[in-house]
Amino acid sequence: TEGVASPFSFFNFIFINPNLFESIDFEYIMKHEKAHVSQKHSYDIVFLEVLTALFWFSPLIYFYKNSIKNVHEFLADEAVLQTASTPQYGRLLLKQQQPQYAVAYANHFFSQLKKRIIMMTKNRSSKKAMLKYALFIPILITVVSFIVACAKDAKNDAIEQQVDAVPEFQGGQEAMFKFLSENIKYPKEAVDDFSEGTSYIGFVVEKDGSISNVAVKKTAQPPSVDTIQQVDPITFATQTKIIQNSGSDILDKEAMRVIQTMPKWMPAKKSEQAVRAEFVLPVTFKMEEKEVPKVNGLSKISIDTIQQMDPATGKVRQLIIVNDSQSK
Repeated sequence: TEGVASPFSFFNFIFINPNLFESIDFEYIMKHEKAHVSQKHSYDIVFLEVLTALFWFSPLIYFYKNSIKNVHEFLADEAVLQTASTPQYGRLLLKQQQPQYAVAYANHFFSQLKKRIIMMTKNRSSKKAMLKYALFIPILITVVSFIVACAKDAKNDAIEQQVDAVPEFQGGQEAMFKFLSENIKYPKEAVDDFSEGTSYIGFVVEKDGSISNVAVKKTAQPPSVDTIQQVDPITFATQTKIIQNSGSDILDKEAMRVIQTMPKWMPAKKSEQAVRAEFVLPVTFKMEEKEVPKVNGLSKISIDTIQQMDPATGKVRQLIIVNDSQSK
């Protein structure tokens, strides 16, 4: 056909424009392409494309793909060199230009020219050396099997975002709340500081119901900045004071400790199969009234300020009112 600029083969077809080559060059090219056909190199190319689609994430497949294509050309050149001299065949390769566009998934005659010429000038390896290369086959099989196993494990270990049934504590929510109340110990430092809050703890319920990857999703005591107003009892001047709270993870650590000791849950289900799923559990820390620490003998106080005007002088003054609701 005159529709191609560069010879190539695909399965049992060879595409070539005979008007572009001298008779001897045409003969060499046909021998080269017939070697591709007889050795069924197109099957290798299609198989490699399927592997690339499946294992696109592995850099190994691209090196392997390139190496196999080089081997195809070396084998086809070897078939030509059975009847042609190396310098004569090498000149045929050098005097042709690599075409700008190439047909995908085909064996092109003018490809990898430099590597092919270098290979043609090398001495043939001994049988002993060839046995060493044969050792690459089990290594390749092992690597491919490892990649397949990793891909399968990655799929099996994925955390499902949409499930038919969410994970559940054995016995339901009532049993879970009972477990938390019986096992949580209010940290002494939190009691002394009168610290309260809700820790949101995330964890993964595995296929067997065990708990893993316990982590804080939202802390019970995040950092904060507050402002308070103070009144000078003598001048009644008001001052604003900024109080910075760096936060604390005391309550979070206690919540994580208890969750890590939980018995196995009932795992999430998807298509009637147990799957890994994430669960976020809020753990609330709230002190009972009897646990409120006393300050200067007062168990619960409130402080207010009021303004009073002297009807005679018209002057305004501020008074501080301390309300002790439970003092003894």
